[in-house]
Order: sequence, then structure tokens, then C-alpha cells
Amino acid sequence: MSFKSLGDRVRQKAFGLFLSAADSIEGVIITISIDKSLSEPVLFDGEQIKSANSRWCKQKWHFSQLQRMLSVAHFIAFLVAGTTSAGQDLYWISDQDDIFANDKYSYDTGIAFTKFLNAYSRHDYGTISIGTTAIAEGDLLEEDLAAVTDIAAGGTVELLTMIKNTYGIIPSFAVEVPDLPTRTELFWEWFQDQSTNLKKIGCVFEQQAKSLRVKTWR
Repeated sequence: MSFKSLGDRVRQKAFGLFLSAADSIEGVIITISIDKSLSEPVLFDGEQIKSANSRWCKQKWHFSQLQRMLSVAHFIAFLVAGTTSAGQDLYWISDQDDIFANDKYSYDTGIAFTKFLNAYSRHDYGTISIGTTAIAEGDLLEEDLAAVTDIAAGGTVELLTMIKNTYGIIPSFAVEVPDLPTRTELFWEWFQDQSTNLKKIGCVFEQQAKSLRVKTWR
């Protein structure tokens, strides 16, 4: 199940059942959206990225690829450090993203995540594991969990893009949502439902005038 594959009616019928099952999970989904029009980097400038590439990366990364990897690892470490407790086990499961394209890329991503986690955490953890859906076991748990986040990410991008195309910005106040495709409407109904075990929060980094603004939505 992925957001891009929800164009046909058969998958859309299964979509609601899948989301209902996801809502039984006790946890939180946090989406982070970064406006492509930002004039300044949100986290890492060019010198920091070049330094990482030359000092501790095993794989030689393309600039934009490394910038994205460092941003992903940083955001995940920041959120994990603030939402976990001492002794908790961590398992980062990703789809087969290009930051996990081979063993060296995966190693560098793991090192970056560990560096950021150590910088932010005030407690020790149990076992820390990182893997992709390529190593999913027979019960497909990893693929199902990754699918939930894929739907959250894909739906967020499509929804925010339509809102920005309508209003020019992502408003800081409640507005009428434009007419949405069926899959985006189904996503939005699910994402704004905070009555379930699975909570959902959206975070947006956006350029406004000459400043960077960070907003949350749900």
C-alpha cells in the first residue's frame, strides 16, 4: 500500500480498512515539510555538508543527496530524543530510499543518526537498529509500518501543494480546503482525526518575506 498507488477504486476501498488498522497503533506520526522555495538551508550549509563528506562519510555523496540524508537523520534523532525514555529500544525502518542505496550509504546514514541522537539525548537507549523494507520478514510488519508513513508523507505533499496553489502560502489559520482528489480527501479525513490511538501532527518550514517560519497543523 502506497499513496501513489491509490488511483484505482479497488485500492481506495482497501485504503479505509488499512487506515483503520493503522489507527489502532499507540503512537504518533509527524510529517515534516520543507518548502522548496526556501532561500537559505534549514539545517546545514554548504561548508558543513562538504566537511561531512570529506571527514567521516565512507561513501562519496552527491551534495543534494547528502544534504537530504543529514536533514532526515537530524529530524528523526531530534524527535526520537524528545519522545523516548531511558532504556527504550529503537528501530528505524525505511523504504528503499536512496540514502540506503547500498551498505556504505546505510552506514553513513546510521553514523549521522547516531551523532545527532547523542547530541540531543539525555538518556541511554536499549538496542538501536536501522533497516529497510528489503529485509522485511514473512509477516510484512515492516512493510506495513513503512506504508503508513508513505501515505502520511504522500498525502501531506499533495494536500499542502493544493493549499499553497490556492492561497499562495500555507495559512496560519483555518481555511477552506480546496476540492481534493478522492485519495487526498480520504487521507485528510484520516489525518485530522485525533480521536484514535495514533495521533498525527504536521510541521511546515516555509519562506515568508525574508524570514523562515515554522508552522504545525493537524
